[in-house]
Amino acid sequence: MSSRAVLMAALHRRVPAGSAGWIARAAGRRDARNPQAMERARASMRLLLDQARPDADFDDLARRYLVQVRWLNEARWHLRLSRPLPVQGLDRLRSVDGGVLVHLVHHGPFLMIGPSLAQSGREVHVVADPGLCAPDRKPWQAQTHAVASQGCRLFSAEEGSAGVRDRLARGLVVAAATDVPGHTPVTFLGKRLVGSSGAVRVAYTSGVPVISASVHRDAEGRPTYRLSEPLRPADFASAEAMLQELLRLQEPAVLAWPEAYYDPLTKWHQETPEMA
Repeated sequence: MSSRAVLMAALHRRVPAGSAGWIARAAGRRDARNPQAMERARASMRLLLDQARPDADFDDLARRYLVQVRWLNEARWHLRLSRPLPVQGLDRLRSVDGGVLVHLVHHGPFLMIGPSLAQSGREVHVVADPGLCAPDRKPWQAQTHAVASQGCRLFSAEEGSAGVRDRLARGLVVAAATDVPGHTPVTFLGKRLVGSSGAVRVAYTSGVPVISASVHRDAEGRPTYRLSEPLRPADFASAEAMLQELLRLQEPAVLAWPEAYYDPLTKWHQETPEMA
């Protein structure tokens, strides 16, 4: 581990939590003066909105997106800023007997999905990037693990479908994002994209209900999770149809707050003719 990484982690931790918002805004404005960063930010917003909201002000959204990225990256260094979110519909999670899959995308303060769901009193496990679960975590990975595992457990995506299936069979709540590299074409926000269907496919073939968790802002702009009614596999013709409905449930939240989608260019790939 480099001494620079250790030093940067120490500096982040020494910054008062109350200064994180100012730091994120200043860093975001600096990023917006970088042509490469600004073009990537525009591309991120176009990926999400060029079909659903083609008349959007992509320059303005790009600038706000850069601030949001900086905020999420800064807030993770402060437990005071990384607390469980309010959850609307938490009783829907409590009402399910046995295993249940909670579906999400990387929108809003997604690191807080596990701690937020754990407020239900149920045991929650979250599928995580392998680097967050490795024994030799880098400082930023260790900090991310610390905030994302409050009241819950993370397990590596390298466990694959078997890891999800085992936990669902044990009656646990498993949270998984499907906007990760995969091979499943879907329609999201009016365009054809490619993501992952593994966790939803496991739930479908196991007869386990799936709940959508989307992020919304309250009247004062504070993020909250909103849980859908449980979706039952028996109500869908296929796992792909179930996944498509779960993504449809995410669309209003993303359209209302697109700049809060974390690095969509690494989450989604556009479908090519060869994939069709």
